[in-house]
Amino acid sequence: MLTVDEILREFESEEDQPSVAALRAAVERREEVVPQLLILLEYTSEHPGEVVARPAYRAHLIAMIFLASFREKEAFPAVMRFFEMEDSLLHDVLGEDFLHGSIPRVVASVFNGDFERVLEVVKRRHGDCTRLAAFDTVTALVQNGCIDRTVAVEAYQQLFKTGDFSNNEWTDLAFAVSDANLWELRPAVEQLLSEKLIDEDRCPKEQLEMGFAGSPSAVFGLISDPVDEMGSLYEERDWWGTEGEDSETDDEETQEEGGSPLGSAGSTQVKPKEAPVSPVPSRNAPCPCGSGKKYKRCCGAKPRH
Repeated sequence: MLTVDEILREFESEEDQPSVAALRAAVERREEVVPQLLILLEYTSEHPGEVVARPAYRAHLIAMIFLASFREKEAFPAVMRFFEMEDSLLHDVLGEDFLHGSIPRVVASVFNGDFERVLEVVKRRHGDCTRLAAFDTVTALVQNGCIDRTVAVEAYQQLFKTGDFSNNEWTDLAFAVSDANLWELRPAVEQLLSEKLIDEDRCPKEQLEMGFAGSPSAVFGLISDPVDEMGSLYEERDWWGTEGEDSETDDEETQEEGGSPLGSAGSTQVKPKEAPVSPVPSRNAPCPCGSGKKYKRCCGAKPRH
């Protein structure tokens, strides 16, 4: 079995994805690995500029996946610290798919009961990326029973009363209310629709109705098997911070900064799972145009004709 140092070396490699052997060893050595992953996550949350300077670096994302699968509540403050970054920086540090698909699930998986910390992010004015991720995080907490749904209802009621949002923000909030099936707020959403404050090209009334009927457009399950999760992440091209474009890094620089991955006989690489094909993609499904983005952040965000 690989040592903790060898596991971390593979996690921090900027040349290759970690081997299945390293992933499984991290699970087996959970008690030894967790403190190191917490240190790594704390450091990257406090020094985001270093992450941005190394586009192929993804150890902080791997750390989140493992800590979430272990249900490590000590990781919650460090994960929430990422939300304190400016919108563009947060996007660059996490990548679009991780930000909108994985972060809500990570937060729910390591949630320590401090909903006020999440609510602070929801109330604070952000760009579109952070605001949507915050709404999706609340949805994940409700869907997984991490908070009582009435807590989310009360929080959102205050937003409806005092919020001075753009149409995009009202639209994201309407999706969040629908996906969490907060039916008590349905009249407030209908009021937004009547006042034309929701972009119905992005958020058709029928789709909202489906959410209130128990068929949400986005479902955020808890992080479970980290090996399986890694396979899913590696099929999302912009998880590397490249927005779906091929990224090349200088071999000598990555060798110096991140070290080389182990080339042992057991270093079988994680194979991405085949993405499901759907004629009508859900909000969080990969966009069928092939951009590498989620449907809601690509063609799903464009006006329909």
